[in-house]
Amino acid sequence: MNLIWDLIYQWFRNNLDIVFFIYGLAFVAMGIAILVQLRKKSKFKLANILWLLAGFGLIHGTNEFLDMWSIIRGKSPALDLVRVFILVISYLFLFEFGRRLFRICEQKYLKKFTKLFGWWLTLIIGLVVFIFGLISTDFWKIGTIWARYLLGFLGGLLISFGFVLYYKYEEKVLEPLKVKKYFFWASFSFLVYGILGGLIVPKANFFPSNWVNTDSFIRIVHIPVQVFRAICAIIIAWAIGGLLRIFSWETKERLEEEIAEHKKAEEKIYRQKEFIESIINALQYPFYVVDTDYNIILSNKEALSKENADLKS
Repeated sequence: MNLIWDLIYQWFRNNLDIVFFIYGLAFVAMGIAILVQLRKKSKFKLANILWLLAGFGLIHGTNEFLDMWSIIRGKSPALDLVRVFILVISYLFLFEFGRRLFRICEQKYLKKFTKLFGWWLTLIIGLVVFIFGLISTDFWKIGTIWARYLLGFLGGLLISFGFVLYYKYEEKVLEPLKVKKYFFWASFSFLVYGILGGLIVPKANFFPSNWVNTDSFIRIVHIPVQVFRAICAIIIAWAIGGLLRIFSWETKERLEEEIAEHKKAEEKIYRQKEFIESIINALQYPFYVVDTDYNIILSNKEALSKENADLKS
């Protein structure tokens, strides 16, 4: 049995560049799908903040591509610096999306609690991550770990609960659209991703990273944590893609409303025309409507009768 696990571990270890490629591709695809689908005039409050999730997908996906590149071409101090910077920025986007998602649901019993998640919270956590990294012996490694703890893990939790709360907030509108499963899977996969991406960190000499880390994960599961993160990324991309159907439905509804309004306007113009014609025809003397070139464009019955009489004479 141990031999089988060792073979599985070695296979994933030898093909980790493929794992990173799939991992990054899933998030980049999600980011592009969001940016293509978004509508500025959407009635859904979710539309106003999804750009943050798109930003996370594109930036974090780029980070995974750089991880793949480091495996293929080898590591370098400059590349490591860029990777760490991009990772932290991506988690800032993730946390900020979770914070805003949690706040827009407007559940009465959560109003006092959501006030704790003001705009300043992201700034404070960012400063804490920077300070912890600065006072450590390895700025980039410790900074990355705390970014995962405070931004990745907490951001995943906020998004997970936020999607559930948002569905309940918009349930009357969303239920007929049959998108509940997408909200559920988005919630569940972000919860798991928050744990795998936020708590399973590189090993360091402080708690809990000295107990729970990528090395201990491999010893227990025998599969690199990046594989499970990639699976989460695929599920997240699928769930968000399904969730975006609400904007397609909204666009269709808006077009149908515009068509209906156009038909109403045409009917109103037609009724007004009929009313005007009835008034003109009721006149006991010839009446003409001419354009700027004095061409007759409308006349009443008396005018037609006069014209017929003139022709006979």
